[in-house]
Parts: sequence; structure tokens; C-alpha cells
Amino acid sequence: MGVRIMIAIALLHLALPAQADDSSGGAGAARAKVRFELGRSHYRLGEYEQAIHEFEEGYKLSPQPLFLYNIAQSARRIGQLPKALEFYRKFLAIDPKAPERREVEQHIAEIEEAIKATPPPVPPPQIVEPPPPSAAPVVVVRHRSRPQLIAGLTLLGTSLIALSIGAGFTALAVQKNNQLSNPVPGTVFQRSVQDERNTDESVAVGMWSVGGASLIAGVALTAAGAKLR
Repeated sequence: MGVRIMIAIALLHLALPAQADDSSGGAGAARAKVRFELGRSHYRLGEYEQAIHEFEEGYKLSPQPLFLYNIAQSARRIGQLPKALEFYRKFLAIDPKAPERREVEQHIAEIEEAIKATPPPVPPPQIVEPPPPSAAPVVVVRHRSRPQLIAGLTLLGTSLIALSIGAGFTALAVQKNNQLSNPVPGTVFQRSVQDERNTDESVAVGMWSVGGASLIAGVALTAAGAKLR
């Protein structure tokens, strides 16, 4: 690489006098030399992408074959094998008798083998969109048993209350009946106690009847409602 850099500098210096009569051409060659020096600095620092840029700009100003060679060398260093292969071939096409021909041909063969051995890029996995969810069947639940259950439970509650009241009045009637049957010696018969006993018995009978009827009806409705569910 060092020898080629020196040759490139010599060629650029030679280009300047040859175009001394053409101010625009001389200025272009001078700018090309600047680009070459910048590219060489980047190359030595391992900044190969920047070096490629400077060599490409220099080639536009002064199409010397060595710019193509240096572009290929820089591209090869950073693994840009297709680009390196392209510019090595351009270099040989323009300068087929270059002293680096054997070296360049070797690089070309190595790059071609490396490209062949490189597996093709794996395509990104296809994203398969899931099918739209099917509409779930609407299940209509008809709670036909709910009114019957409510009625049955209500009647069961009523029966418990009525039976409790009936039991209470039965106890009162028994107490007063015992009081009338076994009066305390020396006491006078009390009609009011007898009337209260009769009332308690009547209420007790009524509550027992209501409670019993409610219990039977409540059990029947609850059982019917449970079957319908």
C-alpha cells in the first residue's frame, strides 16, 4: 500500500504541470491531491468509510486508476466485499498492466469465493395475522324459575313466622288453661282469663293453619322452580 501511495502522489504531481495552461484543470488536480491526502490519513487511522468518500471525490476530480485501487482496498477492510470487487475490476479494466495486477486478481478470487460461501440473507419471518374471532353465539338464559323460587321462598318464610306465632299463642293458651283448671285455693273464678285463653287458642289455630298452608305451598313452588332451572 505504501508504494502505491507514493506512486499516486508522483502521478498527481505530474498531472499538475501537464495542465498548467488550463487553470481549471490544474485546480481540479490540486483538489484531487488534497482529497487523496485526506483519504490516506483516514485510511491510516482505520477510518475506512471516510477514506472511501475522499478517494471517490478525488477520482471525480482526477480519474487516476489508483483512486479505484484505494477505494477497493478500503472497502475490503470494512467487509464491503461487493463494492471492493467492483472497484478492483474497474481498476484492472482501466490499468490492465498495473504492477499490482497479480495482487488484485488474488483479491478478486478471494472475494468471489467469500461471496459464494456467504449464505443468502434469511428473509424476515412472515407475520400471519390471526383470523378475526368468530362471534360467540348469544345464549339467552330465560330464568323462568325465578318468580316461582321467589314465591316459594317467600311462602316458606311466611310459614315460619306464622308457625312461630302459632306456637307462642299455643303456649299462652296452655298456661291460661292450666290456670283455670287448677285455680289457687281461695281465688275467685276469673272470666277474663277464660276469654283470653279462648282468644289465644283461636289465634294459635289460625297461625298454625296459615303456617301449615304456607309451608306446603312454599315447598311445592320451590321444588318446581328448582326443576325449571
